[in-house]
Amino acid sequence: MNMDQISIQAKDGAVIRTNAFYPGISPAKGAVIVCHGFGEHSERYGEFAEKLALSGFISIVFDARGHGDLPPQYAKKPKKFYGIIPGYDSFLDDVHDVACWVKQAMPGVPLSLYGHSMGGNIALNYLLKRGEDGFKSAVVESPWIGLYKEVSPFESTLSKVVGAITPNVSVRSNIEPEDITSHKPKAREIEDDPNYHKRISLRMFSGIRDACAYAVKNASRLKLPTFLAVAHNDRIVCNDAIMRFADGCGPNLIMKKYDSYHSIHNDINGAAFYEDLIEFLDA
Repeated sequence: MNMDQISIQAKDGAVIRTNAFYPGISPAKGAVIVCHGFGEHSERYGEFAEKLALSGFISIVFDARGHGDLPPQYAKKPKKFYGIIPGYDSFLDDVHDVACWVKQAMPGVPLSLYGHSMGGNIALNYLLKRGEDGFKSAVVESPWIGLYKEVSPFESTLSKVVGAITPNVSVRSNIEPEDITSHKPKAREIEDDPNYHKRISLRMFSGIRDACAYAVKNASRLKLPTFLAVAHNDRIVCNDAIMRFADGCGPNLIMKKYDSYHSIHNDINGAAFYEDLIEFLDA
């Protein structure tokens, strides 16, 4: 597997830090754009990309806004960077800009969209709001369509009001690595990762909550072949909310539950997920 680091110009002038992982065969079977989860970054998906590369797929993993390498100007004030976004639409704009780059750099290569957790929310909302053109299929793993422990109505209203006023107010999430995966060495890797963070701005949180409701309300509009992976032992996102979304979808949705914590691909039983993922992408 070979990797290239790419800087893609975003719609608003920001730089989208992207890693492209290529298989050792040519031509590739397809390319998968990866939307990572909250607190993560593109370099956490090296093992994921290697699994796909062994089956002939390219992985394009980019840092979501407010995530990834801490820019030098924020070295002494990381709270001004982590979890801070202009608005929820910037997530969708970046998916569009990355997809445009892939289509230009790899013409004719079948393209799929993958999202984990927060990235699953972004992937679904991109397809529902911006359209499915250019994508062959989608994969969403433990999508954030609701939280295992929801905030109070007061906190929800506060995040919406404050988030509308300023993008710069953030709080620390209560997500712990041992809730992400039951694989203890990988949980320690997350804990020790200097670029993993737990900050979320009230603007980001409010935007994601609105996007959760939009996805459930508009689930029937999803027509793309979609593989939905659900973690039976998830203690981060709400499986009941995921089921409400799934119930609104049509026969294009394939759903499977795994005896896993939130990050199925990083869990002890991740091998079964990878087998199903590759089978779905190969179809």
